Amino acid sequence: EFSYNQVAKKQERALYEIEKLMLESVEEKDKFKQNIYIKEYIYFYFNAKYARPDYKVNGLDFSLLSDSDEGKISTWELVKKYTDEVLKEETGTPNNNYKHLVGSCRKITRGMAEIEYQKEWSLKLINAFALYCINVPSYTNNGNDSFYNGLKKFYNSEYCLTHYQTFKQYFNEYIESLKAHVDNDSFWDNTNIILNNVVVEDVLIKTNNLIDNHKKRMQQYKN
Repeated sequence: EFSYNQVAKKQERALYEIEKLMLESVEEKDKFKQNIYIKEYIYFYFNAKYARPDYKVNGLDFSLLSDSDEGKISTWELVKKYTDEVLKEETGTPNNNYKHLVGSCRKITRGMAEIEYQKEWSLKLINAFALYCINVPSYTNNGNDSFYNGLKKFYNSEYCLTHYQTFKQYFNEYIESLKAHVDNDSFWDNTNIILNNVVVEDVLIKTNNLIDNHKKRMQQYKN
């Protein structure tokens, strides 16, 4: 039953991605741009070079598939490697490399078991970074979703343990790297909103848990 549920969750994620792609392409009124968006999505998924087990950049191993152990490993070092060093790759244009990175993240996460996908945060943050760096509105919107989900998991990881100052330090480091590649002043306000939403939601969840536990204890005391 567990195995069946995991397969069902993978299929559900795949169907969601297809539905999302169709809805996003429909939003683009220009038929030519719409066609390009769909073609790029398919091309960079099936040809995702960073999802190859033996891919190298400047003679160094740069297989996101291997480095993340197929998505089972999440570390800040992994995020830094694929948001800093990959940008120095000499083959391909920067935008093409960003799109390869997006396709690689999608390809790896598509093959992950649901329990691993829910805990993973490195690929989500790497994916968001690449989506933002493409500097196209449709990609940026997807970046917001990936950034929010990655930050939410990261905030509760062993790196932060919901400690705000530590979390903000990592957040600032990530944003500083982005600033060299994203040309949009209003973008930074949006990332701060996402940061605050993650923290506030965590506080609300913990507060509600405390209230529920208190109610249970009071009920036990009355009985």
